[in-house]
Amino acid sequence: LRGDSVGPSFICVVGIKVAAMSGLRCPICLENYREPHVLANCGHTFCKDCVLAVPISGPPRLLPGQRGYGLPHRGELPASQPWDVDRFVETGQQKRWHPETRRCPVCREPFEPKQIHPNFALRLLLEDMRYGGGGAMSSTASPGDSSARGGGGDGSGGPPNSARSVGSASALERGEASRRSGDGVVKALCGMGVPWGLARLIQAEDRQVALRIFLLDNSGSTNAYDGTFLMPPTGRERPWMKACCTRWEEIMRMAMQQAEWNAKVGTPCEFILLNPASKRESGFRQGVDCCRVDASQGDEVEQRNALRQMLISNGPKGTTPMTMRLAEIYRRIEMEHMELVNARQRVIIVIVTDGLPTNEYSGLSKEVDRTMFVDILRRLCTDLPVSLVVRLATAEREVVEFF
Repeated sequence: LRGDSVGPSFICVVGIKVAAMSGLRCPICLENYREPHVLANCGHTFCKDCVLAVPISGPPRLLPGQRGYGLPHRGELPASQPWDVDRFVETGQQKRWHPETRRCPVCREPFEPKQIHPNFALRLLLEDMRYGGGGAMSSTASPGDSSARGGGGDGSGGPPNSARSVGSASALERGEASRRSGDGVVKALCGMGVPWGLARLIQAEDRQVALRIFLLDNSGSTNAYDGTFLMPPTGRERPWMKACCTRWEEIMRMAMQQAEWNAKVGTPCEFILLNPASKRESGFRQGVDCCRVDASQGDEVEQRNALRQMLISNGPKGTTPMTMRLAEIYRRIEMEHMELVNARQRVIIVIVTDGLPTNEYSGLSKEVDRTMFVDILRRLCTDLPVSLVVRLATAEREVVEFF
């Protein structure tokens, strides 16, 4: 370029972009972020390899004059060590220092490995700046190009395809056959009105989801006529409007919308009725009390029609035995726990309900029913790679306060 062909505005834009890239550096390696991960407790971000390489540190020592110096340690740690009572004493009891606790290199806050999460927003920002920004990817490297990411053939930045081949995929593990290209997912979501940036964020998070399970409450209380749903606008005459319906109709509409959205993204999902049409000996029955929407197993339009027919045929009835159904889901996921962990995938369980947990034969929610329900929720989140979502189809104070 000639010297007079570069205007001040061009120099300003280039300077801003270079300054922004220079600020997006890992505090540990001082290089541009590679697979940025954020610490949940303090919010600082590092490269994945850098934060995993932070050495394990013991409980902090206090200097003479600090509060708690010289106090004997109660519990499993040596009594001769001076520990910070503000951090390790709670309601008169000493807290145990986790054996895998590390310290943030920036603020020195303690963290555990389970508090390290992918920073999807920063990852998308880096990709935008790397491939040209402005919402348009460079023609030489697309978001799904694995050679530009150093990841697997699916463009996820994860392990190679051989680590999650179709042949080795379990019933829960999501194989490559059920995945859609990153560009295809983004285009499908944008076609449904999702902003481009949010569509890319959804597509990035979806890589870690093996299956979404929706537990639909069809107990007798869902027949109450205090549900609501949004009616789409019809041109300029009528904007979005809130319409009244039964709770079960609200749940049905939500299930059909979720089936459509997950089909667009390519995420397998299952819809399980809380009260089946008839008592079963073992396992969920496809089309009777369970319906799966998975593009890799057939026509998704026919699957959604089968889901609609199952929901229409099984109206409100019975009690709210959520603990029993969640225990069945727990046993199913537990059988394939290691396959999900090795594939770095998780199952999302969405509980859609309008009431308190009961047993199979009584509509009265007792204290033992609530205790067992809370216990199975804790076991699901602690023992298995599961994320829980609770969607309430009611505004009753007792139910809202319980959840």
